[in-house]
Amino acid sequence: MERLLTDLLGLKWHEAHEEAARLEHAISPKLEEQIDRALGHPTTCPHGNPIPGTAAAHRPPGVPLDTLAVGATAVVDRIPEEGERDPRFLAFLQDHGILPGTRLTVLEILPIAGTLTVAVDSTSVVLGLAAAGKVWVHPVDDGASVDRALDNGGARE
Repeated sequence: MERLLTDLLGLKWHEAHEEAARLEHAISPKLEEQIDRALGHPTTCPHGNPIPGTAAAHRPPGVPLDTLAVGATAVVDRIPEEGERDPRFLAFLQDHGILPGTRLTVLEILPIAGTLTVAVDSTSVVLGLAAAGKVWVHPVDDGASVDRALDNGGARE
């Protein structure tokens, strides 16, 4: 339902979760099948979470953004259910381009302030560590950036 609302009807990413929850119990399996076919059999919701019964349900899990070190580069995988429940959080992510498939780099981690700063395209975005924990990513480096971060004092306390 979220894919129908975002992909076909143009509803904003952060509004789709609540609206879909209202609609999903009101349609028949036949209609759900037709919607799936019309949308080209998507494997994830707009927030990147696997749709049950698809190949995406068996893909390797990512890691929370707040577990990366300074200098690490990653691709946003998904916003888990916990993050999907807060439309303000989803709106913030959408407004700042932190969407599934987005490449980002950790610029700074300030444990004392409880913040993590990432580069998204040419923009810096500051997230609270709790918020960063609700953004799951796939690191794209080989671990060298973790070693660099430790050498540069970027390790989390």
